Amino acid sequence: MRRLVIAASLVLIATGAVAQPKAGTSTMQLDTDHAVVTVTLGGAKGRFALVAGAMQYDPAKPEQSTIALSLDTTSLDADSARSAFDSKNFPEMRIITVAPGNPGSGGEALPTQVTVREITRPVVLHVSFKSASSQVIALHAEGILKSGDYKLGGKGGDIALVIDAPFIRVSPTTPLP
Repeated sequence: MRRLVIAASLVLIATGAVAQPKAGTSTMQLDTDHAVVTVTLGGAKGRFALVAGAMQYDPAKPEQSTIALSLDTTSLDADSARSAFDSKNFPEMRIITVAPGNPGSGGEALPTQVTVREITRPVVLHVSFKSASSQVIALHAEGILKSGDYKLGGKGGDIALVIDAPFIRVSPTTPLP
């Protein structure tokens, strides 16, 4: 778990997802205890037990929110999914927004970069946000990855990625002098 948290922190720093937030945005941290992230490939469904991430959420323009997630492939609960992702050699999957999304009815089309097996490809996530309370935003995202793009162990076809995750507002920290 420590490796995952460190990796997620580095991903967030490198992508600017935790850079100075724009006016009106909130810094949100993934509620790892209640997040459900699944992949379905070759008829098998796997759930990630270890996930980390953060989001800069703009309630006025949710399509301009930024998201960064780190998923531990060794924590997948399905043997076939761990094998396809070659989790022993590639223990991390990353999802990072790369541009503002396009607002649409019922959700946003959010451009992301998804890294699997150290191969990064563009993927559009269809995202919706729901305010669960003044401190919690629930994210639902779905996207399709092409298994051939990531050389996933002979698995052909599409990989369905589904993210259902609450994000908790965090207080901004005071910069060091």
